[in-house]
Amino acid sequence: MLARAIASSAHWVRPLSTAAVSSCFRNAGALPEPMRPIRIRGRSGIPMSEEKTFPEYMSCATPGAPLVLSPVAEGHEDMDLDDWAKAVKAELDHNLAKYGAIYFTSVPELHTPQDLAMLMRSLKYRLHEDSHYQQMMAARSMTSTKLSDVVRTASDEPPEYAIEPHSEYHTAGLPHKIALFAHGQVPDYGGEWMVVDTRRVMEDLDKAVVRKFDELGACYKVFYESRDNSVIGYNNWQTNINCDKGKVEEYLKVRGYDWKWNDDDSLEYWKVYPAIVPHPVTGERCWFNQIHAQHKSFYYSHPKYRDMPRDSDRFPVNTTYGDGSEIEPHVLSHIRSIIWRNCHAAPLRTGALLVQDNYLTLHGRMDYDGHKFPKREVSVSVTYS
Repeated sequence: MLARAIASSAHWVRPLSTAAVSSCFRNAGALPEPMRPIRIRGRSGIPMSEEKTFPEYMSCATPGAPLVLSPVAEGHEDMDLDDWAKAVKAELDHNLAKYGAIYFTSVPELHTPQDLAMLMRSLKYRLHEDSHYQQMMAARSMTSTKLSDVVRTASDEPPEYAIEPHSEYHTAGLPHKIALFAHGQVPDYGGEWMVVDTRRVMEDLDKAVVRKFDELGACYKVFYESRDNSVIGYNNWQTNINCDKGKVEEYLKVRGYDWKWNDDDSLEYWKVYPAIVPHPVTGERCWFNQIHAQHKSFYYSHPKYRDMPRDSDRFPVNTTYGDGSEIEPHVLSHIRSIIWRNCHAAPLRTGALLVQDNYLTLHGRMDYDGHKFPKREVSVSVTYS
């Protein structure tokens, strides 16, 4: 229990002891199973899910995948949100690199996105960085809403869209931890978080595939229309970078991109990144990329792009091998199948906080019934340490 003493006219707060912090949460075993099995093979909106190698159902979580913790209220009645943040941080510092993700069934005093912002600041991780990632987030006004300087809605994408498991913008500032908080209405079925263990992905991928990407890296290509010609409102260079072409070019130059302007005022830029990187804490080699998630095949069934020829170079994003050669369809299918095979469903529960290591896990979102649940109230915050 937190004791407070008053010395002279100043208030002195006794910090939580190591024993007190370690007793704040207990292991709650495995996550609850979804209300019914989550079929993913052949599911609309999941690229290449019709392939025979694609798993039929998403796996249920097992103990430790992720680590599930519940708060121990007895003996901690006087703790405020800052105190609970210390307990959360102790668990993250001790266990996150081991398990890759920690699911807190609840955190006392954590109820709103504003509370999440307070908790994130109390964790004392680096929350701000002058990076491409922060500019990308600022440009995501169509797909994510800013709630504070450190908290956004997790996604405003239409509920019928499934969001493939992916690393969070590995090309743009390298966020380290991702905190997802369900604070209001959430679906009882559908809309599940996804947790993918990238250690298992590295183990299961064909060694020749890993070796080739390790040697060549992956080239990430971005195509932006001019705002006057944009198929999707936010997918233009004026919204995402700057309205001044000179500032756009300076922005790309500083970040090491190659680029070209097309006759119709559209912009293309690209850069090669490693597909496998060392973990910032453990040093282990991590499958840390968006090779599948940013490949143009994502758009083949998209209503705005389904009529576009598949050899077109005007999809919003695309990936190739680092030498510019196309990634073979069977390689993409293999990568996706392995990722989904190692994907666990994390059912939403109001009040739950899921923290994922961005290097050791992928995250995503299943589609859900937007008529029954018009607003999925989930917020997100990221750290850079």
